[in-house]
This record gives sequence, structure tokens and C-alpha cells, in this order.
Amino acid sequence: MKRAIVILTVLAFCLVSAGAAIGADKVSLNLGHTGSTSHHYHIASEKFVQLVKERTNGEVEINIFPASQLGSIADMTESVLLGTQDIVLTAGPILGNMIPEFQALYMPYIFRDYDHIARFEKSEAATILGNKLRDNGGVMLGWWENGFRVLTNNKKPIVKPEDMAGMKIRVGKAQIAVDTFKVLKVNPTPIAISELYTALQLGTVDGQENPTGRILSAKYYEVQKYLSISHHQHAFETLVMNSDKFDSLSAENQKILLDAATEVALSDRQAVADQEESQIEALREKGMAVNEVDMAAFQEAMSSLYDKYNTERGEEWKKLVELIQSL
Repeated sequence: MKRAIVILTVLAFCLVSAGAAIGADKVSLNLGHTGSTSHHYHIASEKFVQLVKERTNGEVEINIFPASQLGSIADMTESVLLGTQDIVLTAGPILGNMIPEFQALYMPYIFRDYDHIARFEKSEAATILGNKLRDNGGVMLGWWENGFRVLTNNKKPIVKPEDMAGMKIRVGKAQIAVDTFKVLKVNPTPIAISELYTALQLGTVDGQENPTGRILSAKYYEVQKYLSISHHQHAFETLVMNSDKFDSLSAENQKILLDAATEVALSDRQAVADQEESQIEALREKGMAVNEVDMAAFQEAMSSLYDKYNTERGEEWKKLVELIQSL
């Protein structure tokens, strides 16, 4: 009888220990982004979270914090690289403030179309940037999509670059964005995305530039009249994880995160590409006056930025830019 009791006690202890081990293996991560819950950032993030949860059998849970709840995009990006935040959906130019090579992704008209963008993901250029990110404390989980940027303002339709001269245009807090618009003789004004609607409403700036999805979801059409389809820059929304946190996961779970992020990147890119036309039409229905720009004139006006950066940054930079252009 005593022997049976001992055996049962040992079995019970083993079950409790196993349960504790399972609980100890559970990982909870935070993911921050700047989009509203209706924005495709959030929709893509939810899909990613669900895939990871299913494929890890609930072992890895990711909590999403939308709409800059964890801080500005620059603050969240820095926090991830420092290790005080786990994952951020950030932008190439913001990473470029910390890792200059990422600014190459934001050069004017460097990407021709979505086919070109799709080829980049598995290219030598992407590998170079991924390694640079690793050296700075981050892991590239996925090259998610933001879309091609367009222009809005409250003064007049923009057709040629000279139409923008003297305008005060909000840009993101990235040096390359400032440099790009200085080339157009614009007064570029960095403002956090969380403060942009109010800045437009108060007339602090004349206009702004963002992909159509952001303009629609953030309701900038309420405080902007003219929409000019320029596609002057493409913006990846990169899903970046702190490298120490990533390395603390099992090899199996690391692969699950990478595979899930890549899968979401493909569907997100397709969704953004497919939705742009309907978003433009929706903005027109909201009262915005929509026009196409003289894209050749914009390309010519912005080409001097390539000469400036190639001279300042040397052969390694020039090679990276050429690798992207040649895809």
C-alpha cells in the first residue's frame, strides 16, 4: 500500500513538474505599430499573431499595441534595438536614421513596381541589410508593405515639381525624407504621425505624403483637398524583432516566426497593391480632387539626390543602390 502511495506521489509530482515546465516555456511578446485597428498594419499583425499561435501550439503569444500606444515609430524602433520592446512594425527610413544603409530603400523612384519589390525580398541587397540589422541588435522577420507614397495638400493640384516650391510639407522623422523634399525646394517639416491630423487641421503644414491606405484610414481627406498620385517613394514596413529575444527562442519557434512573417508579407503586399485603386476612388468620393503628376519630371528633379548620396557615402552605398535598381 505504501509502495502504491509513493508511486502515485511521484507520478503526481512529475505531472506538476511537467505542467510547470510547459508554463515556463510559454513566451509572451509585444508588437507595436502606428496604424489604427482598421489599417492594414493591424490586419497583417493579427494574421501574423494567429499563425504564430497556431503553429507554436500556443507556446508563443504576441500582444499587439496599435496606434502608437508604445510610442512613436522612432521610439519603438530604438526600443526594439535596445531590447526594451520585443517587435516593431517600422519603416525603412526610420531604420535608416540608425543604420544608414536602410536609407537606400527610400531613394526616390528606386522601386519601379510591385514585381520589382517582390524580387527584392530574397535578393543580395536584402541579405546585406538583414546582416546590418543583426549587427545593430535586430532581426528582420519580414519585409511587410506600406505602399507607394503620394502627395496631398490644401493649396493646389501638384503636377510638376515646381508646383511644390515653397510649400510646407510634413515628412516623417527621417533624414532622407528631409533631403528628398529639399531637392524639390519644399520646406520639409518632420512631425510624428500621431500628431499629423492636427497639424493639417491647424494649417501648421500645407500638406503631407503617405500611401493611400494611411490617408484613408487616418481620415486626412477631412483636412486635405488635393491628392496627387506621384509614387515618388516606396516604403517597406519592416517587421523587426530584438535579436536577443529572438535568439532566446527555440530553433523551431524562430523558424515559425520567420515563416509566418514571410507568409504575411506576401499577402500584405498583394493586398496593398490591389487596394490602391479602390482607395483612390474612395478618397475621390470623400471630396478630394485627384490628379496624376508628371512622373518623368519628378524623376528628373529628384535624380540629384543619387549624385549627392553616391558622393557622400562612397562605393559600398553605390553598390547597394545599384543592386536594388538592377533587380
